[in-house]
Amino acid sequence: MKDKNDTIAKGKLDKSGKAVIVFKDRYKGYKGMSRFLLTEGGGLDLVINKENFTVSCKEEVPNLENIHFIGSPENEYFINTSMKKTQLLQKAELAKAVLATYNKADAVYAPFEKEQTQLNDQYKALRNSNTQSPLYAARVLEIFDFLMGNSNDLKDSPEQKAAAANDFVLSKVNFDDLYNSNAWNEVFAGWLNIQIQQSKSDEQLLADIQQVGARIKSNAQFTEFADIMVRQLSQKGKDNVGSPFGAYLAKSGRIEKPTPFLLSAMGGPQTGMAAPDLLWKSGPYSFDKKQKTVLVFYEAGCNNCDNEINLLIGNYQELQKKGYEVVSAASDMDKTESEKYSARFPWKNKYCDFNGSTGYNFTTFGVIGTPTIFIIDENGIITGRYARLVDAHILN
Repeated sequence: MKDKNDTIAKGKLDKSGKAVIVFKDRYKGYKGMSRFLLTEGGGLDLVINKENFTVSCKEEVPNLENIHFIGSPENEYFINTSMKKTQLLQKAELAKAVLATYNKADAVYAPFEKEQTQLNDQYKALRNSNTQSPLYAARVLEIFDFLMGNSNDLKDSPEQKAAAANDFVLSKVNFDDLYNSNAWNEVFAGWLNIQIQQSKSDEQLLADIQQVGARIKSNAQFTEFADIMVRQLSQKGKDNVGSPFGAYLAKSGRIEKPTPFLLSAMGGPQTGMAAPDLLWKSGPYSFDKKQKTVLVFYEAGCNNCDNEINLLIGNYQELQKKGYEVVSAASDMDKTESEKYSARFPWKNKYCDFNGSTGYNFTTFGVIGTPTIFIIDENGIITGRYARLVDAHILN
């Protein structure tokens, strides 16, 4: 999955070079790719899909040709098909090079032209057979084909390959299969790059991105997909797509535990989302404290801010009786004036990094104007965002 990896087990091989790896209960039923690594280098990728199997290798450096499996149709298929495809592609490249070097009148041309046709037929047959296979390994090989730029026909033009790659992500790939394949990020970054290279209009690119997102059923997976998209769009200067996509995400109700980058694209956390941590010199402040919170962003000396702050001070005890704690974050630049202003606050959690409205806390919460008030429930979920405390209806 993505950029994160879970370590299932660590240990040492015994004196005979053997080890047994047992999946913990929380990993039982896992279907995906796993990586077996040796401390001093080397290792292999394994397909995991409810199989109890044995893998062995007598060579110092494991590779596709010297690894042997017992009880794993998934891994046998993965290795054998990978080797067949690699050999076909290598031969096809050689035939292509020969045909590009010689003329049709040359004696070697006709045999290599025939060889090229035969290789293409074998390649298409292998691809078709893989499509029919129910094994997870077959799905992973389709994903790897996408990453390598392989299409259904060795003679496909770059435009045909791009169209096939687009169709694969838009309508074919199973996102649960992709999520645990170790290629989640690479597939989406590669797909978006292909779309941009095709010079699609901003409207069509946005529509395609939303179409892919609509196919992702898991909100956790959707959140990670969205993060990849907003990062890539920003890096490639596609603000005309990134901005409306951020607005779309803010209204989607599907974002879980957003990164600061996602929050920025969305204009800050939205109602129904978990409130991100505040950062202060003493460390992060989390809102998941079984405590309801009124979080107010303000600037000392701002008339509207003064009104809201005075209202909070005057009603602080009443808010506490209703189960609320007050937390404040200031955009002040002058430390002396800021501390003087906040000294009268009856609550203890008062934050200011003296970076103004561009500081981490303001940016993370998407606060542009002050005052801005967030109401956060006891589970750390935002239940409302307001410019005035009275609009939150928690003093009634």
